[in-house]
Amino acid sequence: MVGKIILTPFMKPRGFSPPPDDSAILLAAMRGAIPIDVPVRTLELDAWVEPPRVMAAIARQPSPAILDSGDAHVADPRYTVVACDPARVLEATHPHDADPFAALATDLRAVRVHTPADVPFVPGWIGYLGYEAGRYLEPAVCRHVTTRREIALPDVRMGLYDTIAVADLNARRWTIVAVDLPPALAGPRPPADGRAKQLADRIERAAELPEPDATETRHDTNVTTSINRDRFMRKVEQAQDYITAGDIFQANLCHHLTAVRRVDPFGLYRRLRSTNPAQYAAYLAFDDKAICSASPELFLSLRGRNVVTRPIKGTRPRTGIAERDARHRRELAASEKDHAELAMIIDLERNDLGRVSEFGSVRVRTPWQLEAHPTVYHLVATVTGTLRPGCDAVDLLAATFPGGSITGAPKVRAMQIIDALEETTRSVYCGAIGHVGLNGDLTLNIAIRTIIVDGATLHLPVGAGIVADSVPADEYDETLAKGAGMLAAVNAEPSGVRPNALPAPVRSVPETVT
Repeated sequence: MVGKIILTPFMKPRGFSPPPDDSAILLAAMRGAIPIDVPVRTLELDAWVEPPRVMAAIARQPSPAILDSGDAHVADPRYTVVACDPARVLEATHPHDADPFAALATDLRAVRVHTPADVPFVPGWIGYLGYEAGRYLEPAVCRHVTTRREIALPDVRMGLYDTIAVADLNARRWTIVAVDLPPALAGPRPPADGRAKQLADRIERAAELPEPDATETRHDTNVTTSINRDRFMRKVEQAQDYITAGDIFQANLCHHLTAVRRVDPFGLYRRLRSTNPAQYAAYLAFDDKAICSASPELFLSLRGRNVVTRPIKGTRPRTGIAERDARHRRELAASEKDHAELAMIIDLERNDLGRVSEFGSVRVRTPWQLEAHPTVYHLVATVTGTLRPGCDAVDLLAATFPGGSITGAPKVRAMQIIDALEETTRSVYCGAIGHVGLNGDLTLNIAIRTIIVDGATLHLPVGAGIVADSVPADEYDETLAKGAGMLAAVNAEPSGVRPNALPAPVRSVPETVT
């Protein structure tokens, strides 16, 4: 045994009544009656086990889910969340399946979970909402769908995890949080105490595992693109035609880099975390598929009624050559085009948040700041709001998904134009990955810098925001700069791409300029 396990005494919340076994009572709660109070159990581990070892152990379990802020080079990494063996899985693909947002709302409104002291995360839904899930929310986007599906993943996959482990990276402490959900919601499950102790045992045993190796023998991997440079540039020009005609102000366009090679998905994730460290990283796996995300962008954070979004717009490559990088920082900080692009998305996000926020509460806390990432520099803004009484996490999602930074403005028309110009669906890319807690809180990234593993095929989508004065060749080069960390993780270079378009990943002290 590693360290001492402390069982936190269960404090019965005010108004608590035990979860009923009668599914009829639960159904009544789902239809709008008072939600059922669900008790929370916590186990605190006395000994610290390094998160990479724990993640490696969890990755071998059924349907592992990892939300990882460790190794982040921007802001202050604080928590990592791991879970496995979900009680239920929600999958949906438009238009074949029922609305997954309605299903999430039904479950969240049926129970009430109180957040324990000193633990900011509780059990709940962990997974992804793919970009095409937005079609459930915006029917106008679906009128003339032309994109074809090349990635065999559902549009939405969210697991209901009734037991999670939370690592506080500052306090160097692991806490297990578990709940006993009504059988009608989660099906038959072992008691929370037993599940918590089982997960604690896994974490303890992980201390004996070797440090996961992020290196890999070099492979001659051929990487192809869904459209070549010239064709992408023509797509940019077509998007600019829509802008000139007054349809939109900007649109985000993407293309897919693809490699065919069998990999260990978790090993690939660890390499991606090494080549492209980021605060909102995530690893999800099921069947022969996996999502390896190293996203720098926060889509939504909801804590209580406090909402935060941090859109990214504006990019310059980071090469590791001091003089060249200094020039790129100056160019980005002074670029009227990039600041205008960010300002448009700020306005879009303010409008989206305003649909579910208290009047006058939406604020632009930071109009822009320049952030240094391993292979690029970005402009980033921070917008906040206060959720209106009567609205919850799913209302917030419905008002804002997909994120404006990866659609364009106005959002619905930009999404229609994206569908007209792009030839394949985006799948997880440009959707959101993260956690929707049963206490009503949520944390979701924008799923960029994300590798999708589909059997022996690796998908590495990349994109760029297009405005009236975009230079098509520069926009294509920007997509490759964004993909450099992913390509390094795959140990490959795309065929037919100029080598100097792929800057080497950089690990260094964070830089932020306001």
